[in-house]
Amino acid sequence: MFFPLTVSAGQLIPNDLYFPDQWSLLNTGQVVGTDGDMALKAWTEGVDINVVGAWDILYNPESPAFNVNADKDPIVVAVIDTGVDWTHEELQGRMFEDANGNIIGYDFIDNDNYPMDEDGHGTIIATIIAANSNNEIGIAGISWDAKIMPIRILGSSTYGDFRLIDEAIRFAVDHGADVINFSVVSPVLQSDLTEVVQYAYDNNVVIVAAAGNSNVNLTSTPWTLINNENDTNMILGVGALNSANEKFVSSNFGKGVDVSAPGTNLVVVDYDSSNSDVGYYFASGTSMATALVSGEVALIKSLHRDWNSKQIIETVINTATPFVVGDLQGMGSGRIDVQAALGVNLYSVKTPIVTAEDKTVYIIIKDNCVVPITSPDVFLGLGYDWEDIVEAKDYELEFYGKKLPLTSSWMPEAGSVIKGSADAIYLVENNSIRPFTTWNEFVESKFTINDVEVVSDVLIGAYKTKN
Repeated sequence: MFFPLTVSAGQLIPNDLYFPDQWSLLNTGQVVGTDGDMALKAWTEGVDINVVGAWDILYNPESPAFNVNADKDPIVVAVIDTGVDWTHEELQGRMFEDANGNIIGYDFIDNDNYPMDEDGHGTIIATIIAANSNNEIGIAGISWDAKIMPIRILGSSTYGDFRLIDEAIRFAVDHGADVINFSVVSPVLQSDLTEVVQYAYDNNVVIVAAAGNSNVNLTSTPWTLINNENDTNMILGVGALNSANEKFVSSNFGKGVDVSAPGTNLVVVDYDSSNSDVGYYFASGTSMATALVSGEVALIKSLHRDWNSKQIIETVINTATPFVVGDLQGMGSGRIDVQAALGVNLYSVKTPIVTAEDKTVYIIIKDNCVVPITSPDVFLGLGYDWEDIVEAKDYELEFYGKKLPLTSSWMPEAGSVIKGSADAIYLVENNSIRPFTTWNEFVESKFTINDVEVVSDVLIGAYKTKN
């Protein structure tokens, strides 16, 4: 049974059929699944990855950031796994393709360009990351516009040759991947992959890898990809949590685990290559938790195109919600927080602001627009002090509409009265404007309506207004 959700006003909630059961994305205390193991059930409100606020920033048409990626290439997530079924309803149109419509990916098992999934695991991972969302079917993916690069190194029954990992990572980096999801773990993984991990890191391709599901302390038993690092943290290692913010009983822990994410009773596609019927079920494991983090990285990259691997990895780690209950040693810095990781609160930047690069001063006015200031006299004449200036990143300014610059010729003299398109009338004082609160106050000031100068709303909005 699926339950409707009550959410705060202003949040963008997708209408996918099973989104109410995706507690990892929005946990309102709903109970999901039928495993019978209460440790797997979602009942602790707020234990989720806080992705709804991130969607509101990137995908809400009313957000200033809605068109931030309109003219940019999609973020590409390489899924190195059992392949991906790109015919699945959740992945229609979500594959990374060349100009001729050919899927960019590779099958290292059969040595061809047809990395079709014969097991299902890779398809599950791909849909958690980038399932078609807000389309009234199935589940919601983390990124609603990322593309998937399918790379097959595991056959049916998840059998494969781990010597293929080096080739697979290099293929992903060389063919345009921005993120690599590696939800593959084996106790026989002993080869030194540090060199290829360094290759991805240096090319700003972020590898997100699973800790594994054997309840093993990786500090004493290092046999996963996340242990193939040098002194630099080059891989985001992921552990799994249950819905009570506790360690998933099977999750590995220790060295290499940087963060954790929900990994129990996640709604996933029930994929069977021999059965065309589309279904969904509940699955658990660090593979699923890793896919959530890969989706987070894709969202960060879509907003911060100029960030390198170090910046993104540290952002994910440093913005995670710290663990405060239970014995969670070895599970990283905390549970990922996607909205916090995006690093932008579009409506909290104080005015005036200055860009980080060229030092142009802008005033934020209503309707989420910014007005460039042409001279110190104009800046001071609007009522601001130099200590009011705070630095902002250029990407923050991209979210705002730009108005024409304010020049000295726009500035009315002190003692005059002005109004914009609204009815409010303002008295221009030294370096500020003060509104007349009533018509009687205006009349008693000895001004007449003929004295009122109509000015641009931009100028009205740019002034530091006194009450």
